[in-house]
Amino acid sequence: MPTRPVADDIADCVLAAFGRLPNKFKPRILADGKRREWVPLAGMVLSRDAKQHSDDSGVADDDHHGPSMIPTAVQDKPNSSSGTALTCVALATGMKCLPHDKLPLAKGNVLHDCHAEILAMRAFNRWLVDECANLAEEGGESLWVRRRSRGRQRRGADRPTGECDEIDDGAVDESGEEDEAERRPFELREDVRIHMYCSEAPCGDASMEVLARGMADGTPWDTTTSASGPPSSRDEKTATENSPNEQRLEEADSSSKTTNLLHGRAFFSLVGIVRRKPGRVDAPPTMSKSCSDKLAMKQCTGLLSSFTALLVNPTANTYLSSFVLPARAMVRESIERAFGADGRMSDMAMFSSGGFRFRPFEVTTTTSSFAWEKSEDAVASNLSAVAVLGGRIQHQEVLINGVLQGRKIFDPRGASSLSRRRMWESVLDVVLKAQLVNLEISPCADGQTYEQVKNQPRLSARGRMKAEVREKALVGWSRNIGDDQWLLER
Repeated sequence: MPTRPVADDIADCVLAAFGRLPNKFKPRILADGKRREWVPLAGMVLSRDAKQHSDDSGVADDDHHGPSMIPTAVQDKPNSSSGTALTCVALATGMKCLPHDKLPLAKGNVLHDCHAEILAMRAFNRWLVDECANLAEEGGESLWVRRRSRGRQRRGADRPTGECDEIDDGAVDESGEEDEAERRPFELREDVRIHMYCSEAPCGDASMEVLARGMADGTPWDTTTSASGPPSSRDEKTATENSPNEQRLEEADSSSKTTNLLHGRAFFSLVGIVRRKPGRVDAPPTMSKSCSDKLAMKQCTGLLSSFTALLVNPTANTYLSSFVLPARAMVRESIERAFGADGRMSDMAMFSSGGFRFRPFEVTTTTSSFAWEKSEDAVASNLSAVAVLGGRIQHQEVLINGVLQGRKIFDPRGASSLSRRRMWESVLDVVLKAQLVNLEISPCADGQTYEQVKNQPRLSARGRMKAEVREKALVGWSRNIGDDQWLLER
């Protein structure tokens, strides 16, 4: 079993990678020379045992007869105290969202959610698709990803053991359907683990106590102008007397889920529930769920996006292994309620769908600090930065309003490499390069919309898991629809 890296090493790996970026990717010192901007930072770190990492640096797997391994990763933390090799492959900053009424204009070109955690997870998927593209074009294997042989697809060979048991290949799930993993041509190497560092507690349920503690008078928002009306006094009383699950199930029904999706920081007394962004009460409303809610969902689906999951086998090590926060941003009660097996996700413990199941990550703290973290006199930055690192293809972007800085918001030329449109294009390129004709992700020639591709049968097990989470754990989760009826034109 791979050695677990230390939280400080994971944080330092991300901080070092961010420090190497050009200054245009970083917040500014304000004109008065005294104040500065602040922004949340999130990064994705991969780990492997240092010995295995070294052994694999220039040779192919014993069962691989193609070209030698492609050394695509740059090791950011070669001598971690746990004896593991760490590499930051993706990082992001940001805290903005696209208003819900603008979604129909986006057409896959605009990022809806530019909070650092969400951008970092999207950037990780960008990195992973790029790794698959390299393997499809060059052959061989990377330090982190390999092409699955036909034998491995049929037999589930090289299956990880213990805490990283693989989602069964070629199995028949409880619905009687053939397991979808058999058709996926790539996979993470079995000793790879994924870790995440965030410089602030995720917005939503995991940070409610942190926010309350930081308010000068402990007063939450006045929600009289909020898009969702405040709950009644009975609701607030219920929230303090009942368990989170009991409260959510009592409040939410099929006709009122949208109104129960609380706006940002409204009503600190209501905990264990789904909240929506943004953080400012006067900002235009969105239907983007909080980072706490999205991370909780990822504990059930893994980190692979729907398009990446068409290429990469969703093994257990595609789930987040550990989540690192600064000690100052950690309230154990909040974390256990938001993410833990005994908190609001407790009803998911016994459910699985085609191998997808609840796999909680470990939350640990670090003493390392981010130079641009939030402080009392700092001003929020309106920019987001994205870096996809560690591969032959690297992306470094500054974003504003969900598109590349300097471009108009709905101009297709401003689409980020993380956008829906660019990701669809890239996955399709891999399909064509690798001649994966059995995958049903063809472009506009078939007249498929973005929504149709995401809802195809090959992703049905993942879809069932998400539906179960919305029904049993994250009650009140409403889909953020409006940017899914467009075609890919090439």
